[in-house]
Amino acid sequence: MSQRLRIFLFIIISSIFNTVQGQVTFVIESLPNTTPEEDSIFICGSFNNWNTHDEHYLLHPQLNGNYSITLPADTGTIQFKFLRGGNWMKVETSERNEYLPNRVFTYGNGKTVYVKISNWQDLGGVKHFNYLILFLFAAAFYGLALLFLVYRIQKCNRSKFITFLISNIILLIALLGSVMYNITSLIWQSHIAMLGYVLFFTWGPTLFIYIGTLRLHKLPKKIFIHYSPTLFIALFAILRYINFKPLMFLSKEINLHLTLGSTIVLLLGIGVNIYYHIRTIKYLQLGQRANDDKRPIEVQLINIIFITSISALLLLCLNILFLTAELSWVVQVKFEIVLIILSFIIFAEFFYYWKFPEILRDRLVQHPINDASNLITQLTELMQVSKPFKNPELNIAELSDLLNTKPHILSKMINEHYNKNFRDFINEYRVKEFIAMSISEEYKNYTFLALAHEVGFNSKSTFNLVFKKNTGLSPRDYMKQKFNIIKDK
Repeated sequence: MSQRLRIFLFIIISSIFNTVQGQVTFVIESLPNTTPEEDSIFICGSFNNWNTHDEHYLLHPQLNGNYSITLPADTGTIQFKFLRGGNWMKVETSERNEYLPNRVFTYGNGKTVYVKISNWQDLGGVKHFNYLILFLFAAAFYGLALLFLVYRIQKCNRSKFITFLISNIILLIALLGSVMYNITSLIWQSHIAMLGYVLFFTWGPTLFIYIGTLRLHKLPKKIFIHYSPTLFIALFAILRYINFKPLMFLSKEINLHLTLGSTIVLLLGIGVNIYYHIRTIKYLQLGQRANDDKRPIEVQLINIIFITSISALLLLCLNILFLTAELSWVVQVKFEIVLIILSFIIFAEFFYYWKFPEILRDRLVQHPINDASNLITQLTELMQVSKPFKNPELNIAELSDLLNTKPHILSKMINEHYNKNFRDFINEYRVKEFIAMSISEEYKNYTFLALAHEVGFNSKSTFNLVFKKNTGLSPRDYMKQKFNIIKDK
């Protein structure tokens, strides 16, 4: 290589190096919660004669949601400020919405300057309150109560409990995430949105596994493979959070609400969710084809969950279509309505699991009933193993449904074989269970009233009357005489 060429390349490389070294990048890492999503953010200062609407000094969002701009190399000291929409009435102010002196920067080596904006002059810290988040927060609280309710259901099918837990925790995170999205800053909203993308990809697979487990009473095979798209999106979210350079093109804005990256993720997510909703339909058809399916309550809950989920998905598809078309008069930018619809799954579960906890229990293997002796055997087995009498709302129709028989047949058999009506028959089992639990080491710290509620009595007065009817003594006197057990009522 000739001497002249070497000198020429050295001069070019040195020039580029010096230019890059002299540049400065300003990164806004914190914005006020009041910042409107649709407003552009500009930097203006002595370097552009304080032009507030200079398109060359418009900040652009990074992959991780921070806003940044790189100023060309220069020397000396500059003064500058940030403002929204190119309007001096929307300039940055202090936390107390007071005037701020100009920011100052002195050029030297190339560097990145991180900036926090405390307030905007026109907003003064006031943010419009979204009342929908009150409903979402209430639904999340209701969901927590549901988790405790199901946890207390005895002899739950392990597979059903696991899938219930996973699906409801995901829904709870989505609800609480939406609440946080509405009360935090624009930059943190972008971080929460990344979590939303990941949850979006768990929606369809989790519905498929949850409903499948309720129908089959066991986990479907190879469940982890269903979450492979979720892992892919989780990796994308991590790369986006660290501003992975090769993916910067995905931050290109398509319109006011969508970037190229968010559009691709939403479309892929819709595809994944539609696929799994279609696959879930086979579990709904399973109950229609199976002649031995005698659990209509379970089928009702499954249908409610599926219909609610497919309705929310269709609304989400319409919402994204409106976002793409920029139909601002019908658009729901933050998708709260979709989550409100999904939250009705929590309310439905609470009702059904509270009133019919046997949905989550192991199904008793049933055989055709040909005569009264078979029915008596099955009834005895059911009462001793599944203990449906612990449900305070148990009635003859529900019990006959568990035994694959008709209510009038079961009622007649109880009357003729046990010489009791249905209520006395059930209460006798409750009293026996109360006595067994009272002398058990596991329940030694329970009061009599707490044990009465555990076995299915819903009031103290009813419990005392039934107990005395069956034993001739009050609960306190009976336990003291027979077992020398004394407890507070």
